[in-house]
Amino acid sequence: MSRMCIFLVGLFGLIHTSVYEVQAAGNTDHLAVNKTPPYPPSGPAIYTIKGKKDLRLTATFLASYVSTSRSEACSYKQATTSSRKVRIADRAYPVSEENYRIEIPIFLKENETECGYRFSRIELVLQRNYDNSLYSKHIVLDRTPIARAIYRGSRGGFGGANGPNHPAKLTTSKKYFRVATETNYICMTWFYSRRERTGLVCHMKIRNGEDENEFIPTNEYKTVVTHPEFGTDQIKSETLTINMIADDKNSKLANGKEVLPDYFRTLPKPEPTLWQKMVSKVNGFLK
Repeated sequence: MSRMCIFLVGLFGLIHTSVYEVQAAGNTDHLAVNKTPPYPPSGPAIYTIKGKKDLRLTATFLASYVSTSRSEACSYKQATTSSRKVRIADRAYPVSEENYRIEIPIFLKENETECGYRFSRIELVLQRNYDNSLYSKHIVLDRTPIARAIYRGSRGGFGGANGPNHPAKLTTSKKYFRVATETNYICMTWFYSRRERTGLVCHMKIRNGEDENEFIPTNEYKTVVTHPEFGTDQIKSETLTINMIADDKNSKLANGKEVLPDYFRTLPKPEPTLWQKMVSKVNGFLK
């Protein structure tokens, strides 16, 4: 085989691999998803999650497992301190359809590898389509009775959000935190016209999404709340209905003088890079 043929075969192989990685990554590259550790032989509990997702939103469920070992191979050193933090392995379940249904297996026993990974939680990450900066993250199921939400986050960090729908912590008297079996997540944008900047905020609405959540405060500042439908005493196979809604009615525009009604602001689909265009042409040629 000539050198030119070898070069072309290598090039096509590289392009084919890159296309696969791009297609598999979708809009979740920035989530830094790691490979889920090997599972133990015992059967899993299956969490079936179904519902509707607004086509203007990107949604990904993350099933997280944490290492039970603090050995060097199973932990990492924090940059600012000498302490070590255990590693977390996530498996991503992107929601790709408007009417969706996914199944997430949960293994409750530690696996038998060196790090002994153990189930930690299922989270839902919500974003606008084509937005790799702004996000909102919510715990669907947790191994503890307490859950925290990130109502508005970005690459630069995350901040709080005021109002009765944004408590600092959600809690339950049961063994594990779990959202209500029928839950809506409502997302709205705030557009700051003087800075040409958009913010994203998402919060929970229980049941039909219209009524008040009727949270029950558990502290005097009302920053920690519970609800009769939160929690479960056993992690077992069950079905949850979770809808993700882009809210035009409550999206706002702030112009520095007043806050006005707005609409849910979206981003245009980005133009493909030169590399992506070349990959597309080569794949079209190969087909």
